Amino acid sequence: MRILILGAGAAGGYLGARLIESDEEVTFLLRGERLNFIRDNGLIVYSELGNIKCRAKFITSDKLTRDFDLVILACKAYALINAVNDIKPAIDKDTRILPLLNGVSHLQYLDEFFGREAIMGGLVHLAVELDTKGRINHLNHFHRFIFGCRHPEQNTCGRILENIISKTKLEFSLSTHIQHDMWEKFIFLTTLAGATCLFRGNIGEIMQTESGKDYITGLFQECVDIATEYGHRPNDATMHDYIELLANVDSDYTSSMLRDINGGAATEANHILGEMLKRGVEKKLSVTLLGYAYSHLQVYEYQRDRLII
Repeated sequence: MRILILGAGAAGGYLGARLIESDEEVTFLLRGERLNFIRDNGLIVYSELGNIKCRAKFITSDKLTRDFDLVILACKAYALINAVNDIKPAIDKDTRILPLLNGVSHLQYLDEFFGREAIMGGLVHLAVELDTKGRINHLNHFHRFIFGCRHPEQNTCGRILENIISKTKLEFSLSTHIQHDMWEKFIFLTTLAGATCLFRGNIGEIMQTESGKDYITGLFQECVDIATEYGHRPNDATMHDYIELLANVDSDYTSSMLRDINGGAATEANHILGEMLKRGVEKKLSVTLLGYAYSHLQVYEYQRDRLII
């Protein structure tokens, strides 16, 4: 299978490096500084599960042809429109597209643009970041890749990809209910990002405060209630696992969104907290805690925009 990955940032670069490590054919669609780094240095990954330094094939959007069987979108949600324009030259009727964006709203946009038969579903549970030298740092032991088919025409691609991923070090599953899985991550990520950004600390630090536990569990419940209204209530085992992660007083777990804030970067606040809030308002549910967290992030984005201007 010929695989094109849009983006060699932290998540896309890590996934691609693990595929290259197992001798799969991967090409990265790149531009700008990241292209220059990959050309000069290759991919560099530091992980307790195995470091990687490898050369990587890359291409620019103006050189794309329809030679790829699978296109993996590993960009930030706010870059989706540009990403779609970049990959268009690589897409024909047999190409499958696997977005690994956070949230769920991107599926509708991609379905309308390319057709539902082209758009698979996917997510990663992965804590990674790019350091100032362009290297990918894997921050814990999680590196789980979940993907699934949303249309019968994707089944062959799904089976081939399952066989490919089985040869890597990645934990993975080919899901039969991928949109439900994506909603479950949406709940968890909204709670994690909302709490850690609002309190500007990790889970353990928040849990040591006067109202931290009440806030986290309350925010989590608001998100669960919203998901339930859309037909995606997590099962009891998943909810138990999430609460254990989100209420662990010894945890140094934080969110990539907080790391973005600390680095002065743009965030996915609109596409994660804003989208969850919008859906809660549409269903006339209580979203007070979600609203506080999103408002805090809106202030950050307003301030950041003024600094850029």
